[in-house]
Amino acid sequence: MCPRQAIKMKKDEKGFIYPYIDSEKCVDCNICRKICPANNNIKLNIPIKILACKNKNLENRITSSSGGVFLEIAKSIIDNLGSIYGAAFNDDWKVEHIRVDNENDLEKIKRSKYVQSDMKNVFKNIKEDLKKSKNILFSGTPCQIHAIKNFNKMNDDSIFYVDIVCHGVPSPGIFENYKCSLENKYKSKIININFRYKNSESTQNIKIDFENGDSYISNYNNKDIFYKLFLDNVILRESCYDCYYKKFERIGDISLADFWGCEKSSVKELKDENGISLVLINTQKGLDMFEKIKDKFIFYEISKDECYPYNCFSNFKKPDIYNDFWKSYEYNKFESFFK
Repeated sequence: MCPRQAIKMKKDEKGFIYPYIDSEKCVDCNICRKICPANNNIKLNIPIKILACKNKNLENRITSSSGGVFLEIAKSIIDNLGSIYGAAFNDDWKVEHIRVDNENDLEKIKRSKYVQSDMKNVFKNIKEDLKKSKNILFSGTPCQIHAIKNFNKMNDDSIFYVDIVCHGVPSPGIFENYKCSLENKYKSKIININFRYKNSESTQNIKIDFENGDSYISNYNNKDIFYKLFLDNVILRESCYDCYYKKFERIGDISLADFWGCEKSSVKELKDENGISLVLINTQKGLDMFEKIKDKFIFYEISKDECYPYNCFSNFKKPDIYNDFWKSYEYNKFESFFK
């Protein structure tokens, strides 16, 4: 929104990207502060329906993070010549938001990426798509969706929003160190990363493939460093410990999550090793979309009490080791901290 383009994103000492204002270019118009989601609360939606849901197509489930719901929403938008915006790995295995407009490229934005994504030119590209009267799907964290809504208040009905029920975003700097440490260990370059590789042991494994043919597979229970730091809430962005959006009321038209606690619910027979989604339908737009694609799924309506205790609807406290970790952490010396 800055008329002077005085804002750049820069990495801080923890590896997170933050906006930096160039005082020589800034004219103190304060548009950036007025538009910033952190300065403007937004009304959230109480879910209309709560569903346990999984794709009837087994392959689509296996290659998705949970139950394969996002894929069908995205296909519906593409079938209407729309554009999809979501998080993808770039050539350097960093996470950024990209635009896709065909089914083949949906593979890039499928599955979770447990790193803060760089929004880059997304705002500009969405503006261009809206000028062409395109249907748009934007998928991201609730705070990212709030930013798009603030930027695009006049055309908000033209965008379909899918928010993830977010645990919190880990540091891209830590992720860089993690990748380097594995490339050093395997003496080879990374050629693929999957945060949600599924096997009989878990639906939440990290699998990293290397140029030399080796693969690394691990998870939280096997003490993978990155997963441990992430799920123990050590490396989350500062704002994630006091997140306005981490509640049952939602910002998106549809919210997606893994259905943790499914085995304790009234639909426990739906749970298997290939994943199941928790779907919160929050708006009439969301309800209309699900009606269009519901034949693709096996789904049951459930109650709030069946999903609320087991999913990320409240903030985490900083762990006791948080300050010690960051005091000891030195960028590019990731491995030394764990020796």
